[in-house]
Amino acid sequence: MALLTREKPPSFTRRPSGFTLAEMMITLLVLAILIAGAVPAMGIFVEKSRLKGAAEALFSDLSYARSEALKRNRDISVRFSTDGATNWCFGIDETTSCNCTITDPTNASACALNAAADLSSLTNVLKKTSAGEYPTIRLISAAFSVNPVTTFTPRRGTANGGTAVFRSSSGKEIRIVLSSLGRVMICSPAGAGKIGNYGDCP
Repeated sequence: MALLTREKPPSFTRRPSGFTLAEMMITLLVLAILIAGAVPAMGIFVEKSRLKGAAEALFSDLSYARSEALKRNRDISVRFSTDGATNWCFGIDETTSCNCTITDPTNASACALNAAADLSSLTNVLKKTSAGEYPTIRLISAAFSVNPVTTFTPRRGTANGGTAVFRSSSGKEIRIVLSSLGRVMICSPAGAGKIGNYGDCP
């Protein structure tokens, strides 16, 4: 009579949990490669966003100045300072001589508008944009028929036309073109300097 024997179950060696040093080094190497590729792309994206932001801020301010001239029934001007290209600014005012570097709206020389179109308010609101809001972006020119300012008239919203040019440190460029009829458009030169979905500049 054969004896029944119970087979001993196979023993499994439990692997220690966690990463080995080699696995950790490979993971860090892969992460470093991914980050090295992503950082330049992120920098380009940020720069393009700043360039578009600066151009669209001017587009918006020119459109706003025209609408305020019509609403207030008085001349409204946008004055530019392109000092050193990297220290630029522009501001909106009822005069042609406001200083867009002034940050106190109560200063008589600041680029500011009365809060109420009928002047019933005594509160001036600062209306300015400067290079500090868009680092690495330059306003390389603001060429209008009466430099360095364009003025919208209350009768039909006409203006002294011209072009302002913003450029990024990588050479990308956006232009804001103002016609004598007061129409504002954004364009970007065709070729290597083109950016976004803006139309080609004439």
